[in-house]
Order: sequence, then structure tokens, then C-alpha cells
Amino acid sequence: MNAILGKGLLVVVAAAAALFVGGCAPTRLLPSDYDQTSPATKGTTVVWEDSRNEETAGTDVYMYDTGSETEQLVAGGQGDQDQPAVSDSYIAWLDDGRLRAKNRSSGQVISVTTGPGPHVDPVLCGSVVAWTESRNGSSNVYARDLAGGSEIGVATSSATEAYPDCDAGRVVYMRSSATEWAGIRLYDVSSGQTTTVTDKSWNEWRPAISGNRVVWQAWPNQADPSSDIQIRGKDLNTGDSFDVTNGPGNQTSPVISGSVVAWEDARDPETRMWWRDLATTTAEKPTDTISFGAQQAPALSGRGLVYQSNPTGAWNVYQIPLLRGT
Repeated sequence: MNAILGKGLLVVVAAAAALFVGGCAPTRLLPSDYDQTSPATKGTTVVWEDSRNEETAGTDVYMYDTGSETEQLVAGGQGDQDQPAVSDSYIAWLDDGRLRAKNRSSGQVISVTTGPGPHVDPVLCGSVVAWTESRNGSSNVYARDLAGGSEIGVATSSATEAYPDCDAGRVVYMRSSATEWAGIRLYDVSSGQTTTVTDKSWNEWRPAISGNRVVWQAWPNQADPSSDIQIRGKDLNTGDSFDVTNGPGNQTSPVISGSVVAWEDARDPETRMWWRDLATTTAEKPTDTISFGAQQAPALSGRGLVYQSNPTGAWNVYQIPLLRGT
């Protein structure tokens, strides 16, 4: 079947501005002339990949507490520390391609992986960390409970398995092979069982999970190269599928927390953050239409959305609350 094309990684960088239509303005968490990218968030904690020391030592991982307004280095030193993930208990990141994690209470650093990798896309839910790794000639998904336990082979077939996300010990990921379109699977860490979330005759990838809702990006009209990528979802309790958004332009990189979904939206000249609350009938909307700069890499905790944007030239991390009824 058709491979997933680069359209899913589309970045639009044309400059544009629009009129502000309501809601709260975003806050730049820690203004910097250096790039802050790949943000992740949990509660009042935001982590990101920081380039302030890139020229001399490589990228580092920093964290910022929005309650106390304090910054702290998580992982630095020689080599690149990047792609951070965060939960209430742990922070994980890649250290020159190998996965590390830090216990937020004790400060203990754990070497999660030691093999050559490459390891990419770590995600955290509680004490469970999941990641993608090319170990046996194909891309597979692994996990480990950092509180104790050995490595778990979430998806280790000869197919391409990637883009993990997890919540409450359930890992969702994309699976694609030479004879099937990319679909979404779910692995339950406690039971060891794998189930199919969606398996259509087009590519579906980049899943995200919160509770019993899973969302992902899909390309239902993929035979037409001019068609757009959309975001769809499923209620795991009822089995009902639903459209999150099928607006013009590409909607990609969905994230979900509770009933709130946010994503990168390319219907305007620049990629913007859009969102909707699945628990209401309120229509989807942009989070901010007044700021300059592209908006990318959404991360969501509760109703607090963070993302990277570049209105000043460097990529910095911004936060905006997604208010009910706005």
C-alpha cells in the first residue's frame, strides 16, 4: 500500500496576521533569543529542548513551573539532550539518541535504553514510558514501567510501528506494512493485549489517547494528492467513531486531554493552533489569531495548551488556556 507521504510533516512559514476574535492571548513562558522546541507539559510543568548551549555542547532539556515561574535545567552536558516527555512522576528525554528518565521526587536518573537505537518519540504516562526504536531492521514500539519491571515489546513485528502515545497504561501507535494501510492499534500494559482502534483503506497515523478517547490524523482521500489530511477519533467505550475536524488545509499532530483536542492547522497562510471540546457542541476554533509567527508542536494538559512559535525569529514556548464557552 502507499507509504505515508511527507505531507504529514507540512510546515507553512509564510508571514501573515489576522484580527483577534476572542479568548485569551498566549503567554511566552521564557523569552529567549535561542530556540525552544518540542514542548511537553503536565500540570504546571512545561519541558522543552533548548539550544542556548548548542554551539558548544549540544541541546539541553529545561523545565519551567508556571505556578512558581521558575526555570530549571533537567539534562545538559556534552551531546544533544532532546525530545523531552513529562508526567507527574518522571521526565524522559533522549541523550545522544539513548533514552534517559529522571524521577522527579528523588532526582535519580535511569538509563532506559542502552542499545544503539535510534530511539525516538518518547512519551510518558505516570511511570510508563514508551518509545519508537529501530532494533531489528524495522521501526517498533517498546515500553517500560520506570517504577519497576523489564522492557515490554509493545509492537515488534516486521511491520512499521511508530508514533506511540500513552495514557493510564494503554499505548496507542501506528502500524503499517507492505500489504496494509497505516492504522491505529492499542496495547494494554496490564493485560498484554493488543486491539485494533481503526483500520481503514487509507493511512491513519499520529494517534493520541486520553481516557477512552483516541484521536489521530487521517488521509481519507489520499488517492487525490491535492486532498487534505483530517483528524478523526474513536470512543473506546462505545466503539463510535467521529470526526474531530475536516476543515480546509491539513490538520495534523493532534493532542488530547480529557475531552479537549488541539492540533496544527494549515487552513491559513501560517500553521496555527486550533482546538475543540468534544463534550460540547461548540465549533472548532483557532486559539489565537492576532499573533505573528507559525505555531507548531502542540502539547496539552487539562485545558492548558503549550506550543512553539517564532514571531520574534527564534522558536519560543507559548502557553494559552482553552476556556470553556469561548
